[in-house]
Amino acid sequence: ANLPTPQDTFETPDVIDDDTFLQTILESWKSVLGHSGIASDSEFFEVGGHSLKALALAEHLSDDLGVSFDVTDIFDYTTPKQQATHAESLRVSAESLSAVDELLSGLDDDEIAATLALMSDDA
Repeated sequence: ANLPTPQDTFETPDVIDDDTFLQTILESWKSVLGHSGIASDSEFFEVGGHSLKALALAEHLSDDLGVSFDVTDIFDYTTPKQQATHAESLRVSAESLSAVDELLSGLDDDEIAATLALMSDDA
């Protein structure tokens, strides 16, 4: 019996996990890089990425994920999985800032000053 050739048995998974950020990031990578051979642990610069494509990817991710992705994030977080984790932390940070902003918007200047004084006393 003939053994199958390696390309018959090897498939790069498109999505390893059902995480929405990861799926969106994988789709952005495919769009920017122009091919579908992307897995969650693919290294951007090893699968066809370069500095100009990093700029395009950062813009895609910012638009698609609704978080502020910078080109330096592509260099710091080089796999879709790392970028998904980073995007989640950006989202949590944005939600936290929004919650603080909402809380502070209900306070007058004296209440804000008193709150800040209490916080600095704890430090």
